Amino acid sequence: ICCRNVTGGKQRILQIMYKIIQVRIDRFMKKKEKMYMKAKKIRAVLVAAAMTACAVPAQGAAADEPKVPKYIFLFIGDGMSYPQVQTTNYYLNAIEDDGDNILTSESKLNMMKFPVAGSAQTYDSTSFCPDSASTATSISTGHKTYSGTINMDEKMETSYETIAEKLKKQLGYKVGILSSVNLNHATPAAFYAHQPSRNNYYEIGQELIASDFDYFAGGGLKKTTGPDKDKTDLYQLAEEAGYKVIKTQEEAQALNAEDGKAIVIDETLADSDAMSYDMDLEEGEWGLSDYVEKGIEVLNNDTGFFMMVEGGKIDWACHANDAAATITDTVAMDEAVGKAVEFYNEHPDETLILVTGDHETGGLTIGFAGTDYDTFLANIIAGGDQSVFSFQLYHTHATGAYFIDAFEITKTRNLNTNGSGSFHNCGILFY
Repeated sequence: ICCRNVTGGKQRILQIMYKIIQVRIDRFMKKKEKMYMKAKKIRAVLVAAAMTACAVPAQGAAADEPKVPKYIFLFIGDGMSYPQVQTTNYYLNAIEDDGDNILTSESKLNMMKFPVAGSAQTYDSTSFCPDSASTATSISTGHKTYSGTINMDEKMETSYETIAEKLKKQLGYKVGILSSVNLNHATPAAFYAHQPSRNNYYEIGQELIASDFDYFAGGGLKKTTGPDKDKTDLYQLAEEAGYKVIKTQEEAQALNAEDGKAIVIDETLADSDAMSYDMDLEEGEWGLSDYVEKGIEVLNNDTGFFMMVEGGKIDWACHANDAAATITDTVAMDEAVGKAVEFYNEHPDETLILVTGDHETGGLTIGFAGTDYDTFLANIIAGGDQSVFSFQLYHTHATGAYFIDAFEITKTRNLNTNGSGSFHNCGILFY
């Protein structure tokens, strides 16, 4: 380090100091480089070891042969995330409480007992609060897109092939698509259709027929003769394409694999031609789990199958701030999961079951300052063969959240709500 106004012996001293500092800096940098190279080698060894561990084949499998599931179940709870699952599980624990004033909770749901769990934040190319079309596109294809778009890019020029289409085309798997809402609604459509708008119900229905998938079951098709009611009925087109269209429970019960491709519409359709909320089903009426059980029967084969099952009315219940229906339809989807678990127990080495949500709806939570954080789960009254709760929901317009004050699960769904409407939130649940 030299200063211009320093001369003579002082300048010489500063020059020597500069050299000493420079030597020390050089030594430090060389030492740092050696440490870096050593760390780099260690990291490379660890990565190689991890890759080797991941590459170890399953017992009995060839070293170069990946383990591919033969039977695949994908369950999507529309609008279902941690709040819906946790609240439902708390409810199931509450109705079994022994009244000893000591709160306990166990995992009552099938989906909560899986050996692997994870979570993800959800968003799409439009918003951090995405809709069912874009999120289902992400699940079925791995691509992001705009809200309201089904399996197309943001320019609406490129179509994405879905996992169901790949399995059908490349591996010859049979494919089943089930939903408690309309079969040409956003989530089920995302496994066979490619449309710039989820509202193109007639065109989506045409793609449903063209998919050549083996088993559709659940709610009815929307806009079967087009938006202007001037098109050929979709059910007629389906029959002309070789589908057996079934609209009664008796016919559904009689359906078997030898009948070929089938579109099974629930006999007792409710709002917007969707299936009834599970809590509104009459004795003996089929719910989502019954259609899953029938689907297993007709899809089961030696090659393999893929079945997507949507608990669509969880989302509808959350939009309506209907906490009772939210809980009971979450239970209904979990019972459908139970049918897949039964199949898994018979084929444990060949079956994969995935349970997830596409986004959260409504901002559901239990307890808040206005109730002194009491969830009122202790307010249980025995009511015949079912436990009866009373629900009070508090809705905040600022956040869109609603809060459960107390429970009543009955046919009438006696709900007091302050405000209306809800929203899609981010954050989904994987099991």
